[in-house]
Amino acid sequence: MPSASVKNNTRIFFFLVSFCLAQIFLFLNPCVNLLSAQGTTEVGPVSAITAPGPQEQAIVQPAPESEPKKENAGLISVNRVPELKKGTILIKEPSSPTAELSVSKAPPKEESLTELQKDARQYHAEGLEFQNNGELDSAMALYQKAVVLDPFYAVAYNDLGILYEANGLPQRAEESYIKAMNIDPQLLSAYSNLAMLYESRRDLRQAAYYWQKRAEMGLANDPWTQKAQRRFNDIDTVLSDRPVEDNKEKEAIELLAQVTNDKALLKKDDTVQAREYMFKARALYNKGEDVTALKTAIDAQQLDPANDEIEQFVEQLQHRILSR
Repeated sequence: MPSASVKNNTRIFFFLVSFCLAQIFLFLNPCVNLLSAQGTTEVGPVSAITAPGPQEQAIVQPAPESEPKKENAGLISVNRVPELKKGTILIKEPSSPTAELSVSKAPPKEESLTELQKDARQYHAEGLEFQNNGELDSAMALYQKAVVLDPFYAVAYNDLGILYEANGLPQRAEESYIKAMNIDPQLLSAYSNLAMLYESRRDLRQAAYYWQKRAEMGLANDPWTQKAQRRFNDIDTVLSDRPVEDNKEKEAIELLAQVTNDKALLKKDDTVQAREYMFKARALYNKGEDVTALKTAIDAQQLDPANDEIEQFVEQLQHRILSR
C-alpha cells in the first residue's frame, strides 16, 4: 500500500498540472475568439504586399480629375473680350483707306497649325472686325496678342504696322512692316505700306525702292501693282536730274522692248509657216516636181534662214536639177 506521503505528492502534482492547463486555456481563449472573428483568411509574411480586397476598394475614393491644361498658361489671357490699351483714347476714324490689305500667297494649312497659331489667327480675325469698325486701339491689342502667340505671323505684323502708323507711331510701323517682309518675302502688302510710309516721311529714295519691288513682284492686272509702277515712275522723275531726257529715254526703251517682242512673235509665226512650206516642198519632191519643190523650199528658207535642214534640202534639190 502506498504511504501517505506518496499520495500527498500525487495530489500536489495533479493540482499543479490542472492549474497550468487552466492558465494556458485562459491565455489562448482571446486569441481563438479573434481568429474566429476574422475568418479563415490566410495571413502571409509580414513583408508581403497583397492586393486590396473588395472592401478596401469600395472605401477608396477616386482621385479628383485634374483640370485640363490650358494652352499658354501664364503667358496671355485667353479671354476673347478685346482689351483696351490703358491710358489711350479710341480713335474713331477708320484706318487709312490707302493701306493695302494683307494677302499672303501661301498661307499655312489649317491642319498644320498649332493650337497657339490657331488662337493667333482668331485674335487677328477679331482685331480686323474692330479695325473695320474704327476701334483701332481694340484692334491693336488683339493684333499684339496674335504676334505674341505666333511670332512668325507676317500678316498680323503688317496689319499691326497699319495701326501703329494711324496712331502716330511711324517708327514702330516701320519695324512691323520690315518684320512682316522678313518673315514672308512674298507678302506684297508690306512693300506697298512701307513705300507709303517712306513717302509720308519724304524719304523718296526708300519709297521708290519698295514701290519698284512691289511692281516687279505683283501681277500685271493687279491694281496695286499698277499703282506701284505709277508711283515709282513719278518718284523717279522727281529724283532725276534730267526729268525730260529721262522720260524720253524710258519711252524709247519701252518702244524698243515692244518692237523686240513683236519681232519675236513674228519670228515664231515665220518658223511655223516655214515648216508648212517644207512639208509642201517634200511632197512635190516625191512627185518628181523638182523645180516647184525648189521654189517652195527657197520660200521656207527665207522665212527661217537659220534652219540647217531647209538649207540642206535646197542644196540637194539644186544638185539634182543641175545633174540632169
